[in-house]
Amino acid sequence: MRPNKVPYFLVPMNTLSEYSLSHREGYVASRIDGTWDVKSIVLLSPLRELEVLRALEKLLKNKLIALK
Repeated sequence: MRPNKVPYFLVPMNTLSEYSLSHREGYVASRIDGTWDVKSIVLLSPLRELEVLRALEKLLKNKLIALK
């Protein structure tokens, strides 16, 4: 995943509770605003880089987010 890519939601954020997201995945999802890139989300998160990237990968795989 390229650090300069910006994640954005494909589904309304208020529907995220309908998906089986862990607390970490939910935390990472809460940081997605369509302006912060992957690198910024990693740097601003108290989670380890690998945890953030795994959460983003799951969100991508489940087609909840996309990257621009």
